[in-house]
Amino acid sequence: MLIVSLFTALGAMAQTKLSPYNIETTFNTYSEWPNIYYSASNAIDDNETTKMWSSENLDTDDAVKVEFAEVTKLDNIVLLFADGDRPVAAAVEISADGQDWTTVAEFTADDIDANNKFTCNANKKEGKYVRLRMTAATSGWFQLYEFTVYGITTKVNSNISISFNHYTYDGGYPASKAIDGNPN
Repeated sequence: MLIVSLFTALGAMAQTKLSPYNIETTFNTYSEWPNIYYSASNAIDDNETTKMWSSENLDTDDAVKVEFAEVTKLDNIVLLFADGDRPVAAAVEISADGQDWTTVAEFTADDIDANNKFTCNANKKEGKYVRLRMTAATSGWFQLYEFTVYGITTKVNSNISISFNHYTYDGGYPASKAIDGNPN
């Protein structure tokens, strides 16, 4: 019972919106269209009114890749597209090193919901990178409002108070030694 209570007090797993460290594309975007910017960074700015916009049709294997500061357990991945200029077919992939990729989901334009979102789940697989890779060429440009990734983190309770109502065992092993940080 003490062990269960101690772990409960120390922290709980929670889904958290992750903050990307970097975003890259393998294609060109409009950097300025009369005083309006459509760069890739718009897809990770937490603003659903700004967007990235390709300045060209996309080829198979063109991609948008976000990077996080460290490897973490990944959960929901939500992509918010424009009404038009969306992928014909694409894959959402994750990687711990940016080299070896694991497919989380594959989808077509028909799988994007009425709110222009596609959501998939990485099922707590570890990754530092998430990318949207085209599996078919587009016949139009590409617009992405938001590339949102959630991860599983441990929330730690820093206000822990532990009390013991039992006597020491054998005179030299008080229960408080279980959490004093000393392995001996």
